[in-house]
Amino acid sequence: VKLVTMMAVALDDTLLFDAARTLFRAQIAANIAPDGETLDFRERDALHYVVYDLQPMVQAALAARTRGEDWYRW
Repeated sequence: VKLVTMMAVALDDTLLFDAARTLFRAQIAANIAPDGETLDFRERDALHYVVYDLQPMVQAALAARTRGEDWYRW
């Protein structure tokens, strides 16, 4: 998700950016519960996995912000 988003922003590719947005939302839905708990934390009870899950998603959200979208708060 992070790499696709960063490529889309760097290339100013609207279709790729739309695909990245869809992937971002699918990853959030599949991996993060409404209370913020990640699937890996629930299964392994380890903070390292939470950071490993969230860091690339935050980086994708920061890249999306350069195109005027707030994925972080989404």
